[in-house]
Amino acid sequence: MTANLLAAERPPCQPCQVFRHTKAVVRCRDCLAQLLCGGCDQAVHNIIFKPLSPVVGVTRKDDSYCYDRLLPMAMPEICACQTGCLAGPGKMVIVMGMNGRHQLALPSLRCATCQATWNAGLPDLVASGYWPATPNFETIYSTDLFRSHSKIKLRAPGLSRQAFLGMLEDRTVAFGRTGPICGDTFQKAFLELQHAEYRKENLCGGEPFTCYACRPQMHAVSVDGNRETVQICNCNKHGQGII
Repeated sequence: MTANLLAAERPPCQPCQVFRHTKAVVRCRDCLAQLLCGGCDQAVHNIIFKPLSPVVGVTRKDDSYCYDRLLPMAMPEICACQTGCLAGPGKMVIVMGMNGRHQLALPSLRCATCQATWNAGLPDLVASGYWPATPNFETIYSTDLFRSHSKIKLRAPGLSRQAFLGMLEDRTVAFGRTGPICGDTFQKAFLELQHAEYRKENLCGGEPFTCYACRPQMHAVSVDGNRETVQICNCNKHGQGII
């Protein structure tokens, strides 16, 4: 998983998924065709003025656009045929993002000329900004959701996990979708990503964790009945406890 996380950081080195004769320079996380050249980037993002649901992706075929309920992610070149490959729905998965729960299909490629096929795997999901919660990735989380959850916890230490997931369920209903969000699955996948990022930072020689209690500006303050202010710390230097 750590190797996949590192590989996801590299810049795109594939041709544009719309106009395949140019090199991709943009990776869009919200479009089905994530790898775009400069011209296609402007065409896709400046011409479409139709309000879209978060579960709808946009693909460009010739001079028209079609709308598919596919998971937005980057797709590779599976053959050298000039006719191009057709993207269609594959395995159905549950996707969790900042807009709640989605029911989408993994994209699947098939070449009509040489019959080559491609189905999304674990490295492809991680490179596209997703983190699987199950071995066969029936449930997938957006890594942006986990990073947002981590930042919110730093700004609001009193916010519980259940309250955060309740907000996601409310967002799900607000966008016309339904379905519960499992707190245990969320916590397990979140801790797995945290561990993988910790190992990645160690390999890169970075500082993965900063003790907020050791900084000049305290992270959390608790006042007891005797008006004694204590400083909460949970770093490797001091161990979990009070300074």
